[in-house]
Amino acid sequence: MFQGEVTDHLEVAGRSTVQGVIRRGATIRAGGVLVVQGAFVGQLVVEEGGRLHVQGTFNGDIVVNDGSVFVEGVVELDPADFVGRLIVGVGTVVILDDGVYELLADGHLKAISGKTIGKVSTRPGVACEFDHEEQRFWPLRA
Repeated sequence: MFQGEVTDHLEVAGRSTVQGVIRRGATIRAGGVLVVQGAFVGQLVVEEGGRLHVQGTFNGDIVVNDGSVFVEGVVELDPADFVGRLIVGVGTVVILDDGVYELLADGHLKAISGKTIGKVSTRPGVACEFDHEEQRFWPLRA
């Protein structure tokens, strides 16, 4: 586990946890798992079978996502622009060009009024996956 700020592009082949901020992105190799408890910024490459789990804020530039990305907290990226599999925890805040939204359990986005986000409360174990074809989130079934 690493605590603090990662200022270089991170390469992950096994399982790694960062408590802090990744500033220049990461490459997650096949079978690799990166857990970020904080913020992810920068370019993201996820090879087939790789996984990124962000508990905090995701504001990355997805270059390749042949694995999966799971975010609980805040997503600062339009899911329609997201490459590959995106799973988002219910209660996560999604920031789009036209406003700020909360992801509901049924997969809909509810507008949040005001300019500040406030406290974000996700529901552990409850998530939705973005469907690129239908351009919406669908609840994941356990």
